[in-house]
Amino acid sequence: MQPADSTLAPPDARALLDQLPAMDVDEQLATLERLIHVPDIDFRRRVIGMGSAILTEERLVDFLRDEADDVRRNAGVEMLKLRRQRAFRLASHLLDDADPDVVLQAVLILSHLKDLRALEMLRTRALTHEDPNVVQEAVIALGRLGYTRALDDLLPLLDGEFWVAAAAIEALGRLGSTAAVPGLVSVLTDILLGPFAAEALTRIGGLNAYHAMARHWIRHHRDLDPAVHLRRLVYIAENLTCDAPEIPGFADVLQSHCGEEERKEVRGLALRCLTLLGGQNRPLAFF
Repeated sequence: MQPADSTLAPPDARALLDQLPAMDVDEQLATLERLIHVPDIDFRRRVIGMGSAILTEERLVDFLRDEADDVRRNAGVEMLKLRRQRAFRLASHLLDDADPDVVLQAVLILSHLKDLRALEMLRTRALTHEDPNVVQEAVIALGRLGYTRALDDLLPLLDGEFWVAAAAIEALGRLGSTAAVPGLVSVLTDILLGPFAAEALTRIGGLNAYHAMARHWIRHHRDLDPAVHLRRLVYIAENLTCDAPEIPGFADVLQSHCGEEERKEVRGLALRCLTLLGGQNRPLAFF
């Protein structure tokens, strides 16, 4: 399907939008089909809001099924998002649709709604879907829901296909549970997934994440971007609820990055890490 009318002049478009509530149902749909293609962000936001208010669920599902017009399909998703909890039942039903692209749109809607009622259906119906795009979006949705019950579903995905594993790492970082630290550490040295895991560990924080990132720095500091990794270490250390613990060899490696030959930013971060070390030699429990 070609865009209905992407050259409609804004004044004419605004006039049509104002007349929309007084039109009959078929005329409303035909007019919306034209207006959603007007390339003006603020105006399109108004159109989406109007469409969300007046279109039936059946019409909106037709939008979602349009494979030939991404603008139309996206408009359907955005309209349903605006319906909030009223869209929950429909999106839940569409998880079982035969068209994987429609299932994908349903997952996007449920992810946006952040309703914990979606947890089980995402785990059992979307996370096991045959389409990898649906699985990836389901993983992201589980992270957005912020419920740690999803850990058992997400951790095994770290050994899976790259994009699904990367989405799982991001979701684990969003969940913020220290129980995810060992799993994230297991991929910290992976050339592709390692940077994602380091970011997730930084987001989670805590003693175990600090210990893991410090050990990673000790072993691989010659291969890491010192500014990026030290910035993460400083962030974790500054947000600990106790002094940063002494870790054998950590201070020595930090000292090696305090020389005049280092970039000013790296020297400053290394010195900041050194000043944050507690050095109390007290027993600390790590995983």
